[in-house]
Amino acid sequence: MVAAQPLSCFAWGSGGHRIAAIIAWRTMKPETKVKIAQMLRKHPRLHDEFQIPQSVSAEGKEAENEWLFAQATIWPDLIRGNKQFDHPTWHYIDLPLYLTDGDRAVMREHMTVNLAATLPQSPENAELNAVQAIAFAVQMVKGNSPHANKAIYLSWINHLVTDLSQPCHTTALYSRLTFPDPVGDMGGNSIPVNPEKNLHAYWDGLLGWEIGYDEAQDHASDLLRKFEQQRDQDILELNAMKWAEEGFGFAKQYVYCDDILKAAYEKEVGNTQKIETVQLSEQYQKESSQFAERQVAKAGFRLAALLDQALAD
Repeated sequence: MVAAQPLSCFAWGSGGHRIAAIIAWRTMKPETKVKIAQMLRKHPRLHDEFQIPQSVSAEGKEAENEWLFAQATIWPDLIRGNKQFDHPTWHYIDLPLYLTDGDRAVMREHMTVNLAATLPQSPENAELNAVQAIAFAVQMVKGNSPHANKAIYLSWINHLVTDLSQPCHTTALYSRLTFPDPVGDMGGNSIPVNPEKNLHAYWDGLLGWEIGYDEAQDHASDLLRKFEQQRDQDILELNAMKWAEEGFGFAKQYVYCDDILKAAYEKEVGNTQKIETVQLSEQYQKESSQFAERQVAKAGFRLAALLDQALAD
């Protein structure tokens, strides 16, 4: 499974996640912020992954609360490998994009990859996909458990809403030989491209693998101004499966360009021994960068609306 592999699967890098979280924080209701701050200040890892910088504390509690929320969005990546908190399969849902019509005809009826939108009977013990994990986490945050427990699931909601805005976290390429069920191309991890080491990593890095908090704030402010008029339209749909399906459409439209599909096909039919590295065109890089900004802003708006709804009295 893509997120279980020792490969790139950190949607947008920490830069995109932080930017989306800051946009969400600045567009959610004040009463939602109060509840979130109360939860996050009880996070069981508060003294580990949530050490507030002195420069932030100097600006007061509101600045601290925004920083905590932005930190919460990258927390599920920071604790990868921690068996107590990590859930590798939660980061994605691999809606199938078939390499050829023949692959679709043969494979579609027998896919074993988890594409469910509803929760199993015992979700706490299941390997959920991203859509299921959001539903489960919202359920836990709305419940009666202690703030410390809610803080964990709040962090996951924060992270996963932004994960689903990265098309490689909603889609995998499948074929009978090169990309079989259930892992396919692992969300683009198996497609070598230039620049970057693979297609998934390229998309993850579009808003910066690691950027400073001040830079994330500035970028969030810019995107908020740029896209604020589209906010009302963006939050009309708060169903996570609909977001995943939207991402799948974007993957077909933007991510898996003709050059990538051609390279995959040449390997599939035996014309090449491996998938040849695809040089991403200047036009592809320009359009993908613009698209990534739009998606991160959309994720921020949707995250705020989802939390406003989940935490309403």
